[in-house]
Amino acid sequence: MMEEYINQFFEELEVFEDIAKGRCNKAYLKESILEFLREGNKENALNVYVSFFDNYRIVLEGEKNQFIDLLDVLRDYEEKASTLLDKQRDHYVHSVNVFILGLCIYIRNDSYRRAFDKIILNKKLYKHSYDTRHEEFLYRWGIASLFHDVGYPVEITAKQINKFINFVVNTVDGGRIVKTRIDLDTFEDFNSIVEVIPKEEFSKEFSESLPAGSRIDLLKPLDLIALKIHMDFHVDLDLIKNALDNYIYVMQESGFVDHGFYSAIIVLKWYGYLIQNCRYNLFLLSGS
Repeated sequence: MMEEYINQFFEELEVFEDIAKGRCNKAYLKESILEFLREGNKENALNVYVSFFDNYRIVLEGEKNQFIDLLDVLRDYEEKASTLLDKQRDHYVHSVNVFILGLCIYIRNDSYRRAFDKIILNKKLYKHSYDTRHEEFLYRWGIASLFHDVGYPVEITAKQINKFINFVVNTVDGGRIVKTRIDLDTFEDFNSIVEVIPKEEFSKEFSESLPAGSRIDLLKPLDLIALKIHMDFHVDLDLIKNALDNYIYVMQESGFVDHGFYSAIIVLKWYGYLIQNCRYNLFLLSGS
């Protein structure tokens, strides 16, 4: 059934690079997905990642695709850590499953597509979206789904520490629970996008679209997330910004790690760095 939906999606999909430059990116991505559906192993998952980022690549000249390197680190870390935890999902393969599921839901749900087109393809709100059919969804959903678990090594580390410490404590003092937590001494360094070119130049177009007096730092991932939530869901900007800024302390006090929180920051941090080096504008960062 999913193979049928994937075939339908790609029949209707238009890819700008194929049309403008005579490439075959759509065919390569489709075949990698169908091969993964036939056998969902790590090798076939990697082929999906590579096919997607061969088309939507932001790569420094003469270098490998850094996003593929990032995913390889996730895979390697999970493989090594899985022996130390009782339950460990393979997020490397899982993310490809999520990506494919999203494509199937999108192509089969008319209401969802209309809602996406109404908001995301509104040129008054975001003029840089793809004009090719379904490609804006493919691009955005690909980034979101394929990287939604890239921060999971932080959560694995927290679980490893918690398991070991409580094993030590319970062995000699059964019944006691010790709270452990991950703490970044300089969280602001983590929650920042390197300023490769002057921020005023890099973000000029987007800055001019912001409400007067906005207190958003466009080189801070959490500020970008807060602004996006504010714009899309009309949540008070100060309220959501304060909640996100303090979420790291909520996790520490409650003894858990939300890997989605770290994943979002990592993607924006890397993406922001790369698009500056490639001379993209900040609309691509904030809008996507």
